[in-house]
Amino acid sequence: SKIDSILRDYFIYYVPKDIVSGDFYWVTKQHSKTVIAVVDSTGHGVPGAFMSIIGINLLNEIVIDNQIYEPVEILQELNTGINRALHTRKDDVSFQHDGMEVSICFIDEQNKKIKISSTTQTVYYVQENEIKTIEGDIHSIGGLLSLGNKIDFSVYEFDCKKIDALYLFSDGYQDQFGGNDNQKLMVGRFKEILQSIHKKEMSEQKEILKQKFEEWKGKRAQIDDVLIFG
Repeated sequence: SKIDSILRDYFIYYVPKDIVSGDFYWVTKQHSKTVIAVVDSTGHGVPGAFMSIIGINLLNEIVIDNQIYEPVEILQELNTGINRALHTRKDDVSFQHDGMEVSICFIDEQNKKIKISSTTQTVYYVQENEIKTIEGDIHSIGGLLSLGNKIDFSVYEFDCKKIDALYLFSDGYQDQFGGNDNQKLMVGRFKEILQSIHKKEMSEQKEILKQKFEEWKGKRAQIDDVLIFG
């Protein structure tokens, strides 16, 4: 109901592998500024869920409390906060690459602009009936590469009227094994599905994505959390 009051036309296809999840979505609107985050934390189940709790608390602090809306700044603050929360040190021999893959979408209604930044996640958008790709930066949030450095994440800016649809997602959908030969669904098939459905109502797109995923998976086990925010 909260998201319904913020976004007019959207869908969320969310299928945790276990009862709790390392994938999560987060949405807020402050005045005319809307921020959407899609996050894939290290692991799934209980370990992933603990990471998700840290991420949600940090996003609340960064965006709602501190009123930071620019995607690059949000990612920088999130990176600092994750490393601080995990007490990450370069000389820690037990250091595990705990972190997050994050996509941030900032919708500025006043200036009719959309800004997108992403760390190691791909983002798709539709322009003139064609699915186009934003490749995420190589740095994840948290982890050895991002430790102790202020990272200049990339930002992509668009006029709202020039974007027909936008898809933020984790890698669980395309990494699912299935089909006749028990292969991964893969990015190519996922993109083809989106290309074929992007003109439909968002609610219908969700149902088709769900149907395609279940057909592909069949009776095989789900291997990861699945999250697509359209």
